[in-house]
This record gives sequence, structure tokens and C-alpha cells, in this order.
Amino acid sequence: MKHIDNDSTLRFLRKKHKNWSEEQIKAEAERIWSDYAEANKEKLEEDAREREKQYNQSLDSEFRGALLEDD
Repeated sequence: MKHIDNDSTLRFLRKKHKNWSEEQIKAEAERIWSDYAEANKEKLEEDAREREKQYNQSLDSEFRGALLEDD
């Protein structure tokens, strides 16, 4: 998973390292994200499962509503 498009991280790195190229900034942002993802792997996976569960519940609810409207 890549998360180098995080605007706040990129803005921070641009301000902190004004002499760095955009390529260096993106590489550092990717390294930061990789370190974060590795350190928080279980939390990120749990968050993804919870989002998927909520999404599926929403779809189920909408589907039931559509079935009731057809009657």
C-alpha cells in the first residue's frame, strides 16, 4: 500500500527540506508511510475490516429498503 500522496506529510517535508527535490520528498514520504504501516499493521488491518463491515451493512440496509419499496 502506498500513501505518498498524503498532502500534510508532503507539505511538512517540503517546508522542512526546501533544498530537496520532489523525488526525494516523495521517497521520504513513502518511507515514513512504510514505517508507520509496519508499526501499526494490526490496527490498520482492523480498521480496514471495520470499514468493510460498515460498508456491507450499509449495502444490506439499502438492499432491504429497495426490496420493501418494490412491494
